[in-house]
Amino acid sequence: MKTAEEIAVECESDVSLSKSPTHTPRPRNKDKDKASKDKDKDKSSKDKDKAAKDKDKGTTASLEGQSGQSTLDKHFNITTDKPSEEREDTHLDNTLKGFSETLKKLASQEYIESKFKEMVTEDFLSTKLKELQQDVKSQMKKEIESVYKQVAAMKDRVETTEKTVVTFRNKVSDMETSVEKLSEENTNIKKDNERMREQLEERKMVLKVQAQELNNLEQYTRRNSIRIYGVDDRDKKETCIEPARKVVKLAKDKLELDITTADIDIAHRTGAFTGDGNRPIICKFVSRITKHEVVKARRKLKNTATVIKEDLTVQNAKLLAKTKECETVAKAWSDEGKIIALLEGEEKKKVVINWKTDLSKL
Repeated sequence: MKTAEEIAVECESDVSLSKSPTHTPRPRNKDKDKASKDKDKDKSSKDKDKAAKDKDKGTTASLEGQSGQSTLDKHFNITTDKPSEEREDTHLDNTLKGFSETLKKLASQEYIESKFKEMVTEDFLSTKLKELQQDVKSQMKKEIESVYKQVAAMKDRVETTEKTVVTFRNKVSDMETSVEKLSEENTNIKKDNERMREQLEERKMVLKVQAQELNNLEQYTRRNSIRIYGVDDRDKKETCIEPARKVVKLAKDKLELDITTADIDIAHRTGAFTGDGNRPIICKFVSRITKHEVVKARRKLKNTATVIKEDLTVQNAKLLAKTKECETVAKAWSDEGKIIALLEGEEKKKVVINWKTDLSKL
């Protein structure tokens, strides 16, 4: 086991080795003056430590000479006298004090700063700077490669987008051309439709006039004809002369007119035989005068089952029915194929109805 003296000696030797010129690095040129001052301070501190060491050695040697024993023997010799033990404790305290001072010096701020200055040399800084530059270059290279890749990807996207935009522009251009053509065609179609509409209206008017003329012509062919409702119709095999005889008999018995079958051009039944009803008779007279006399005398058939009417066309018959349904019309009838309406009110105005549109004016 080492003694306290030996431990102190070893610590001092470590300190002297750490401060030896062989271990002292060269200071930087720009801090040359400062480094020389620090070196002088270290040298003076070494001299003081050496003097203290020699003094401790002298004291120890004198004590060993007086006692005739070594320090190790003093620690392990338990049979010595009491004064020698006290001297030994004093020497140990001195040694520990020196060791404590040495430790304090090692832990001082100046010592740490000097050691730090020794460590931070130009070579160390140059090496660290090179390593840092290498790391920065490597990191920048990676970042630049990543940026290049992103730029290349964005370039591809931009090219694709440009191609898509060009395609859309072409499509839009084609669509605009098509729209212009369609617009022109639509304008032409509108003009054609307008022209055709005008032509259609004209033709409608022509057809309306022609229809009215045809209706009037047809009605004119019926100017000598009447329709008789309610004449007995029991014989299914009735001949064409029988209706004429029944009309002559009706005129003599109920209308008090002296006519013969020679006054009748033709008389016949209309519709299919049913057996439970009386089919109407269409009677065409030779003379319109005879027809007027019969129509004039039909008032005598009022409140009977027999009715005499003018032979109207289908169009005139429908118009007469519509006129009778009108609320403002008190009474309606036909005269020579024309529809006459007697309006309600004090004036009892008569109106000729030629078209359905005339009913809206009533």
